[in-house]
Amino acid sequence: MNKLSILLLLVLVTVTVAQDELTFADAVAKYGVKFANEDERSYSQAVYSDNVKSIRDNNANPNSTHKEGVNPFALLTRVEFKAKYLRAIPPKGVQVVASTPVVGWNIITAINWTKVAYVVTPVRDQGGCGSCWAFAAVAALESLRFQGYGVRNANFSEQQLVDCSGSYYNQGCNGGWMTYAFDYVKAKGITTESLYPYTSGNTGVTGSCRPVTASLFKISGYTNVAADCY
Repeated sequence: MNKLSILLLLVLVTVTVAQDELTFADAVAKYGVKFANEDERSYSQAVYSDNVKSIRDNNANPNSTHKEGVNPFALLTRVEFKAKYLRAIPPKGVQVVASTPVVGWNIITAINWTKVAYVVTPVRDQGGCGSCWAFAAVAALESLRFQGYGVRNANFSEQQLVDCSGSYYNQGCNGGWMTYAFDYVKAKGITTESLYPYTSGNTGVTGSCRPVTASLFKISGYTNVAADCY
């Protein structure tokens, strides 16, 4: 499963299975959805019905490894979701290179990190901005912060990456890449959400970069693991 597929799966998962009992009208009201006309509303209702059926089928499957529930994305098809949110495409001429695993290196013990407290941070909503790359990078950095330094619930700023890492090939709300975000953090550092709060989810546009000097966290480097390394 590739990174984009994992991300799509994560945003569809909720902690409360009971949410899938929302009616279409309830979901529209809860998530503040507006329709231009009745045809658009009817189309969205059909999409919602299909997604709820898929959610219930998954949750009724004894072999499923996860539970799903209704969230704002239940009103979109997978194609619409990917077009709106998953726009991280490396620029032409720039390649993301993965390292080759060392021959003979074996992982002795498998670890489910979701079962280890504070390693996997809570799922967040990127809103109407194509900033999945920033959220993915921040989640990895927060996990590193805990595993390396024991800092619980580290909360870094996605907005800083969206606004300020354009010179590192990222394109704000129009997409980006996790490794380019890491390059930025290595060079400039990243501050906390409280000092640089996320706003592009509501506006849908990239903000202007603000100078940041406080509570900066830097990394010394990173490695892209090959897709078949597990």
